[in-house]
Amino acid sequence: MRSPVLLGVLAALLLVLIVLAGVIAVVPDLAPGAPPYSVPSQARPAAAPTPAATPSTAATPAASGLPGTPGTGGAPGTGSPGTPPANGSGSPPAVGLQVGDRAPSLVLPRLGGGTVDLATLRGRPVWVNFIASWCPDCQDELPLMEGYSYELGPRMAIVLVDVHESPAVVSEFATRMRLDLPVGIDQAGAAQRTWSAYALPVHYWLDAQGIVRAVGYGELGPPQFLESVRRVIPGASLSP
Repeated sequence: MRSPVLLGVLAALLLVLIVLAGVIAVVPDLAPGAPPYSVPSQARPAAAPTPAATPSTAATPAASGLPGTPGTGGAPGTGSPGTPPANGSGSPPAVGLQVGDRAPSLVLPRLGGGTVDLATLRGRPVWVNFIASWCPDCQDELPLMEGYSYELGPRMAIVLVDVHESPAVVSEFATRMRLDLPVGIDQAGAAQRTWSAYALPVHYWLDAQGIVRAVGYGELGPPQFLESVRRVIPGASLSP
């Protein structure tokens, strides 16, 4: 009696094993040891290759000075580029006129008629100041310079150069400031580029041979003016 029962149990177990084997064959990821909810390897997208590190090819920009092209008149650039200005509140530019350079030529139409020509002033010191009517520092300095021109008299010529403004604008400005100093009109900015006079106001003091002996940037005051004048006229005195 027990043999038929045992055979029946064995047959049932065999049937269960056959069913399980079929299920495992159809769903392989349910096999023992497979992580739940894993994606079959053949359905997984290939990982994107990691790009190799590429060295940067961007060139490091070289340090530059003031914008524009240094002047070629005279012999600018022959002085020591690292020489600081003799005075002034600003730093010297990396390019342009330096102490010890020969000043470039300067020939401009003069306000009121005639010409401002630096060559005609050779033989005595010259103070050249680049200005514009919109420049507050220029307006503050000009009354001092007018007074100094009377004190210095024939010992020094003082020349103003107004840049990038029309004769009408320069005339109105000169009238408002009561200027008696000669004003050269650099409407196209050619002299400004040649002299590298960008950070207005810019002052240059030249000796009797036309060599730059002092440079000043930005608004200056009586002490700086006196120091610079003495570079070309030793022992000079100026009223504060």
